[in-house]
Amino acid sequence: MPQLKLTNLASYKQYWQDIATKHKLLNGASYYGDKDVVSNELRSNAKTLFLWITPYPGTKYGDQLSDNIVKKKTATVAVMKKVDDNKFATVENTFQYCEAIVEDIVSKLIKDNAGEDVSGVWTMISINTNTIQSQPVEQIFGSLHYIGCELSVEFNDNTALQYDASKWN
Repeated sequence: MPQLKLTNLASYKQYWQDIATKHKLLNGASYYGDKDVVSNELRSNAKTLFLWITPYPGTKYGDQLSDNIVKKKTATVAVMKKVDDNKFATVENTFQYCEAIVEDIVSKLIKDNAGEDVSGVWTMISINTNTIQSQPVEQIFGSLHYIGCELSVEFNDNTALQYDASKWN
């Protein structure tokens, strides 16, 4: 049976942290949480470039051409780079730099969606490639100004939902 990633918040967080660790430019720099959590982290451990991982907001349940219920969740992450001025050229160059890293991440998502054999275990994620989107993002964390590119993608949590009669009267 394949090992599916992104089936709960812990595996979701770990997947994105692994991406930040494996990408040479990110060099392991990532923060997980909302703006306030990241702002607090940056006070003591400020990074110039990082992957901002936010928890998925919830789960949608729906059919997929069968009697099985498919759980769908939307991942949102952003590559953020610190900028020291608001000059148009600086902002534009920073966005393009972050967008190039996001496109590297998209290619990794597509590769992981195809699956691979890892030490005798087939491992994969399940994403809907038609939902992949990116957009520019700007954020002030405390007194630090960051420009970046935000990526969102819908993924399927392929954990089977089954009725368990022992849990009911």
